[in-house]
Amino acid sequence: HSLPSLQSIILGNSGFLRTPSFSLTDLPSLHLFIVGSSAFNNSQSFVMRNLTSLSSVKMGSRSFYSVSSFS
Repeated sequence: HSLPSLQSIILGNSGFLRTPSFSLTDLPSLHLFIVGSSAFNNSQSFVMRNLTSLSSVKMGSRSFYSVSSFS
């Protein structure tokens, strides 16, 4: 799905614990990405690509704890 007007993503604590990978791509209006603590702990990869307006990323403690590949 395409969300070209999406401006922010805010995710709470301890979410998406069974998500094997996470990708944010081709979101030209996204300027804010916030993840609470202990989210995506079992994910193996995390991708951020083509986010031309992104100006702020905040990740809580222990989020993406098991990720071995960031790109």
